[in-house]
Amino acid sequence: MVSIFSGEVNRTWRFTDGAGAGHEVVLYHHPLTGARAAMVDHAELDQSLGTSSVFHAATTTMPFRAGTARGTITIQRTSLVGFAYTCEVDGRPVDEATALVKR
Repeated sequence: MVSIFSGEVNRTWRFTDGAGAGHEVVLYHHPLTGARAAMVDHAELDQSLGTSSVFHAATTTMPFRAGTARGTITIQRTSLVGFAYTCEVDGRPVDEATALVKR
């Protein structure tokens, strides 16, 4: 969960589509102001600019296509002051790339 006091949040997901091509999805979200945007393979995701704040719907979904894959980015309000982010591709959850960093 991310608090509205966290400042701007960036989330990155990487996956390979059914044809074997690699793709990257990046979400930018400011929990306090609600400002958001997304990129798919370094291009702005159409219709992703907008707001998802504590004053808006509890769930925002942004569908996308990348190569042969279809996916959805979800911003979920988890409380009055928190958000969670997920990405699904072809019906399967994709792990955040930051979660894969090994130290």
